[in-house]
Amino acid sequence: MKRKEFLQLSSLGSAGLTLSMGPWFNSCSNKVTKEHSLEFKKLVYDLLKDWCDGLIRTQIINTDNPEVHGMFKCPACNKVHGRMMDAVYPLLAMAKYTGEQKYLNSGIAVMEWAENVTLPSGAWSNDLNPKSWNGITVFGAISLAEALQYHGDLLDEERRERWTDRLARAADFVYRKFPTIDVTNVNYGATTIYALNLIGKMLNKPEYLSRSKELAKTIKTYFTKPNNFLYGEVKPSAHKLSAKGLHGVDLGYNVEESLNNIVLYAVHENDIELLELLNKSLNTHLEFMLPDGGWDNGWGTRMFKWTYWGSRTCDGSQPALALMANRNPALGTAAVKYTELLRRCTHNGLLHGGIHYASHGIKPCIHHTFAHTKPLAHLLDNWNELPKINTAAPLPRSTADGIKHYKEIDTS
Repeated sequence: MKRKEFLQLSSLGSAGLTLSMGPWFNSCSNKVTKEHSLEFKKLVYDLLKDWCDGLIRTQIINTDNPEVHGMFKCPACNKVHGRMMDAVYPLLAMAKYTGEQKYLNSGIAVMEWAENVTLPSGAWSNDLNPKSWNGITVFGAISLAEALQYHGDLLDEERRERWTDRLARAADFVYRKFPTIDVTNVNYGATTIYALNLIGKMLNKPEYLSRSKELAKTIKTYFTKPNNFLYGEVKPSAHKLSAKGLHGVDLGYNVEESLNNIVLYAVHENDIELLELLNKSLNTHLEFMLPDGGWDNGWGTRMFKWTYWGSRTCDGSQPALALMANRNPALGTAAVKYTELLRRCTHNGLLHGGIHYASHGIKPCIHHTFAHTKPLAHLLDNWNELPKINTAAPLPRSTADGIKHYKEIDTS
């Protein structure tokens, strides 16, 4: 995305956003549809910039102490979130879009801080405790890979080579850690599909591409019948059944993480069979989106991490929703509504857990913000490949009449 485009976008600010005009769009021209997509683009850009600025305001810059230099200090939690280096990609993206050095400095600083959670295996740990969960390396690897792929030209040669070497170590760990889908909660195996595909192409690793293809073939068997919920968000095995004999399904992790990454793989590889399955699955999951873009996940296996807009430590659902909008335009409506909701839950540059959190003095966890910045950067970096996005097609709950029962989750 060119900086000139965003200078043009900024002129729309005074006009405001009017994205809920379904009936009007039924008779609009292609020009209006294009302008509507431009408004969504501005919404995405403005929210990403606000979040990046919010992250920078929490960042500790102290070059004399590498244990804290580059760290984002969480306003809510009395702990250090080891995954904060995931923000390297959106920060470098914003540096490219704006030409402002502060974003590049921040991205470099948080990546330098990540040495505090680097393990000999090539993994990153979730917390400062080196024995804490290290599977989160797959998410950091994707963020670092996309930072290098789209914005590596912002780095000097020495740093770019060093980061590429760090990516190679992380990817090798992921390759060894997740040989199958059924290692732990399904979101890790699902995310590994995209991670190994992306990094395998970048680093010329045919074994990564082969593993990615194998995992993608396997994931096709992880959808329920007849409604195609993705299942497996349960430990110790993704195939573990409940006392009722039901598979573990969590809407929050599915829409904000697993389905996102499977869609990215399927689109990149043009896996038609998988795309058709994903379309059916997303249509089912879309039944649980509230009319304002919130996700109803009070029934999910990991509902303890549920917020009004999604799941506490996941990335965000825009890529899957937007990329699949050509198959179901209501998914495009969902992408807009969901992003508008995130904006309403944002105060002082940080994403809060719900619409009323700030008014009740509940402080935001920094994890919400640095995780959800990544999909916005990905959308902007791939905007020309997205279908046209508008809100002409209503969400299922906006037109629902009566009660529907889903036997796979025994939920109505």
